[in-house]
Amino acid sequence: MKVKALCPVMCLVFCAFAAPSLVTAEGAESTSPAPPEFSGPDFKAVLSLQGTGDPKISPDGGSIVYTTYRADWEDNRFDAELWLARRGEEPFQLTRTDGESSSDASWSPDGEWIAFTADRGDGAQIWLISPNGGEARPLTAVEDGVSAFEWSPDGNHMAVAITDRRDPQRKKLEETYGEFAIEDHDFRSTHLWVLDVKASLAADAASELPAEETGDDDGEAEEGEGDKEDKAMAFRRLTVGGNFTVGTFRWSPDGTKIAFDHRPDPRVESRSKTNLSIVDVETAEVTELVAQPGPDSDPHWSPSGKWILFSTGDGNPAYYLNSELAKVAVDGGNSVVLTEDLD
Repeated sequence: MKVKALCPVMCLVFCAFAAPSLVTAEGAESTSPAPPEFSGPDFKAVLSLQGTGDPKISPDGGSIVYTTYRADWEDNRFDAELWLARRGEEPFQLTRTDGESSSDASWSPDGEWIAFTADRGDGAQIWLISPNGGEARPLTAVEDGVSAFEWSPDGNHMAVAITDRRDPQRKKLEETYGEFAIEDHDFRSTHLWVLDVKASLAADAASELPAEETGDDDGEAEEGEGDKEDKAMAFRRLTVGGNFTVGTFRWSPDGTKIAFDHRPDPRVESRSKTNLSIVDVETAEVTELVAQPGPDSDPHWSPSGKWILFSTGDGNPAYYLNSELAKVAVDGGNSVVLTEDLD
């Protein structure tokens, strides 16, 4: 039956290719016309089209901050900037970072601030800007920058993912020989920190990590050391250790815990070993939640705070299989796959 079903299609294909040859063989005076010249936009014009994405609705539902993307041919890069649209008004550009990009916009829960990341020469840092416009102010000044952040439900804190600093000896080697990496051996883990937003704003300076985390503390007092300690007071570490690296993370509805996924190291092949844990924000105590073969990642809290919804390989580490959605009680126990009956 399959052969018969394909026969008409094969005949059409054959005729389409054979027809020009038959016409020529019969001595037709006319030849196939030359294809018309392409009159559409060229490659550069297509790449130059401006795009938009990543829309975020304000807490009161009256505004949307979004990202625009355009090609910067002079600097051979794509530039991203934040725009804001309000109901009944023309959209306007919110950020202007010459030579750099602004992205990952996130509203504060009270709608008073828009946080975003921008690399203005010192790694990707968190910045704050008013939705009414004006100058953005830096919130963090972390060596090598931050990886990701999320507001706490009350807006007083942020969970921030930061990659561990380079070893001081390694930094000296790189200063001499340039940057290098030993394949499958050189890993720097990413961990969770909590940032006191109000303390950082009150200090009127970007927050740095504590001195013991930067490797700059040589035990000698220097001029301005007190100011540096004040700026570092806003950060507090939540997770630590070189045996895992943090991926996605989210606050609980009551702001007391953070669910996160983690894997042994940043390598792509370690994705199949991703597990879920919860860290208590007050005590920094980490509790393992889901640990089974295969990837378990991207945790989301239920509105009640009693369940965690997550993506799972359902115990199978094979990367090519479809993932499922599952839920697990925050107190632990067996997870329940919710999509096993779906194709």
